[in-house]
Amino acid sequence: MAGAFRRAASREMDKLKKMSAGDRIWYLWEYYKFHLFVCLALLAVIGYAGSILYRNSFDTVLTCYVVRSVETESMKSGGNAEHPADGDTAADGWLERELSACLPLGEKELVEVDDSLVMSAGEGVSDYVYASMARISAAISAGQLDVIIGDAEVIRYYGEMGALEPAASWADTRQGTDAAPGSPEDTVPLSALSLKDLPALQPAGISMDEPYFALVKGSSHTGYAGKMYEFLRDFR
Repeated sequence: MAGAFRRAASREMDKLKKMSAGDRIWYLWEYYKFHLFVCLALLAVIGYAGSILYRNSFDTVLTCYVVRSVETESMKSGGNAEHPADGDTAADGWLERELSACLPLGEKELVEVDDSLVMSAGEGVSDYVYASMARISAAISAGQLDVIIGDAEVIRYYGEMGALEPAASWADTRQGTDAAPGSPEDTVPLSALSLKDLPALQPAGISMDEPYFALVKGSSHTGYAGKMYEFLRDFR
């Protein structure tokens, strides 16, 4: 069989040598395009599988969701009720890069910050908001989310769900966690630390009236979460 294959290949090569360049291209395309498509498809599958295996070789040591409620003023002033206005999203991965540089990460350890998520405590939300909230809930339930940065509405919603650790149980300071004006019994200060007016917010692309930093209950990366808060607090 090997000899027959070699003879057939030799005949094809001789045939191609006698053709002009244009005829050669036409012949290869006309008679071997199926084989080319199969080869390309196999290469794509191999490449995709390889990328998945390579990605799975990394360990995510900190996952943070930056979540906006659809009622925030920063979203009303541009964009729409689902997608943040231009300039409100994390600035080209700045926060991930800075955290990766300042945290004691191993060669294959990652920090992930996702700022594409929104939520609403009201009824009749859009499919996008519903899917976003479902993703947040799934990550919390699976123990795959460590930190939520959100406005007061976000923190209040997940705090009252029991999804957040009390701030006093993990933070060394309560600075800047006064309750919102007119809400003396607000639960937000109990669940999160205020990031209001911190210099790190601008390069990170976190644009909210008053963002809060909350640790998700059940996080297995509390040490990294604490260092993330310290980075945001102390950045100059």
